[in-house]
Amino acid sequence: MVERKLTDAQRTLIIPKIRALGYSFREIGKMYNVSDATIYYCIYPEKRRASMNLYSGRKMIQTVINGKITIIRGLDKRPRPELCELCSRKPTKAYHHWDDDDPSIGLWLCYRCHITVEVMDDFPDIDLHSFYLDLKEKAATEVVTERKRFNDEIEVKRARWLKSRTMT
Repeated sequence: MVERKLTDAQRTLIIPKIRALGYSFREIGKMYNVSDATIYYCIYPEKRRASMNLYSGRKMIQTVINGKITIIRGLDKRPRPELCELCSRKPTKAYHHWDDDDPSIGLWLCYRCHITVEVMDDFPDIDLHSFYLDLKEKAATEVVTERKRFNDEIEVKRARWLKSRTMT
């Protein structure tokens, strides 16, 4: 449960009285360390309900089209499941679509899966999974050979040092 910054008494009694004294929403917000919108909705609670009803019924997505962030409204998206449709482990956060002509076709994904499929969509000609596994194997062999070379150098230096100690 989210902890409220303002008590019910502050919301209903104190803040309207301070507002009646001539303080602005911003000044009252600074007094209580909350936003001016919070103070506004304390004084006009019916407007918050109207505002929430206005935006809750809209079906929309935020996407990038031609390099600009665009909000597309009035979509008929698929119902939102509780868990990611790809990994089935995390709660859904984003709606991923791949066709700019029909953005209503898409998947509900968690943040990690959404980033992954965005990259896969950006590079469709590369099999990213096998490419990644090949890179992992290459990096591991490079590290192993570098360690072996370093250990061999250390062993040669140690042998020289021991030889020089025994000669004297």
